[in-house]
Amino acid sequence: MDVNLEIDLNSLPPKYKSLKKLKDKIRELLNQIIADKDFFSDGQDSTSVISVPLHFDNSKDIEFSFDLVIVSRNSYGNLQRLIHDKSHNNYT
Repeated sequence: MDVNLEIDLNSLPPKYKSLKKLKDKIRELLNQIIADKDFFSDGQDSTSVISVPLHFDNSKDIEFSFDLVIVSRNSYGNLQRLIHDKSHNNYT
């Protein structure tokens, strides 16, 4: 399952203008929300998503996962997604 979280970049507080800080904060908040759910693991920073796996019966096998995609609108109104280029540690 994929979920898009649309962010209005113009309305962000200055401290979250850094895309790394934005993605880290969203992942931190998501992990707080699922913390009391024993069957979810913490969200993982993937290239273009925050991936959250679901496990049952204390198994390491992934039964289900959801991906949270962070998107915004460019000046033409088209959706663009936040990408983490891990080879250069760059966020666009």
